[in-house]
Amino acid sequence: MKLKRILLTALLAGCMCMLTACSSGGADENVDTGLEPSIFEDSSGNVVINYNLDGSEAPSAPDKKDVIHRPAQEAEFPSDLGISREETEKIIDSCSSSRMYLPGKTADFKKFYTGTVDYNNKKFYSFRFYAEKDKQKVFVGSDIIAACDGSAVYRLDASNTYKTVAMDEAGSDKTAEEMYKGAKITAVDALFSVLEKDKKKLAPEEELIDYTYQFNDELITKKSVDCYGITPMLCYKGSTGFSSAVYAAADDSGRIFVLDNEKHEYVQM
Repeated sequence: MKLKRILLTALLAGCMCMLTACSSGGADENVDTGLEPSIFEDSSGNVVINYNLDGSEAPSAPDKKDVIHRPAQEAEFPSDLGISREETEKIIDSCSSSRMYLPGKTADFKKFYTGTVDYNNKKFYSFRFYAEKDKQKVFVGSDIIAACDGSAVYRLDASNTYKTVAMDEAGSDKTAEEMYKGAKITAVDALFSVLEKDKKKLAPEEELIDYTYQFNDELITKKSVDCYGITPMLCYKGSTGFSSAVYAAADDSGRIFVLDNEKHEYVQM
């Protein structure tokens, strides 16, 4: 548990980790609020980042009633705000996936439209990335917003802040094959293999649709096995909660490694 705190603290200092934000609001990316979110473990052993950008009150542990429940159906895409959905998705696909915690390029994943967002006196379309198998959707990576006039794309980070996404730079991103050298199955296949064996490992507290899954950008070795690292993220009003990562073998053996809270180490499921 101490290791998770160190990892998340490092992220908030600017180091690489798998984090994203969960609400439609956000502070301007160039504004330093001077406030630090609190980082703690809840009663289930999950790591929680609690942010309070206006500083009006001390951050506290999130209540289960504050979980942000995701809609099962997409919002209706507006026809009178700006560029079309097709044009918007083309722009998103051209964006670099850097720090979006996707297991591949942005074009590799479908987009789920959630509505519009007002930011910097402009209208933005809001999307989530997802993968699908047998009509079951699972959400992955970072939530993003794209300007209705096509001028900008932002991702949302753990401090509920918009961060600029590099446009027209997808060509510089590594492919999934380059990220996960030697893998016999894809990251998405690994994710669904865990869900098929034990959905509770990836959705321990709420419904599957409420979670977003973020991936390490390279294979991680567990028990001498190269694995995909998959971290379930649950969003609350004002907080982001992370369950312990699950590691799924990339060699198509079906092996899955999960954290044993009593032994404080990863064991094969």
